[in-house]
Amino acid sequence: MRRLASLLVLALALAGCGGSGGSATLKVTRDHGRHVLLTARVPSGLTAMQALQRKADVKTAYGGRFVVSINGVASGPRRDWFYFVNGKLGSRSAAEVRLHAGDVESWDYRRWSNAAEVQTP
Repeated sequence: MRRLASLLVLALALAGCGGSGGSATLKVTRDHGRHVLLTARVPSGLTAMQALQRKADVKTAYGGRFVVSINGVASGPRRDWFYFVNGKLGSRSAAEVRLHAGDVESWDYRRWSNAAEVQTP
């Protein structure tokens, strides 16, 4: 009985570590998706930030919660990296959003002048 309980605890711990067995898609683009810079498969269970960092050279700010550069393309005056999951603009840090099997995570480098301009890629 003790062995069964230990195995159950181990299985639950592994399930919480992102071992869901599926995958998600990562896309990195520029200018509202007009220029594709990267497309890759990533394991589900990762955060959106972890998935990006596995496939690209990423520079961050604010304790790793804000992307300022992907593969050398850096934020500038009125140009930033915006991320989306399944077409929805991220409403919190990508470090907090966990990917599920079948999700599509997109990062787009684009010009903006106000927050209302940000639309799906």
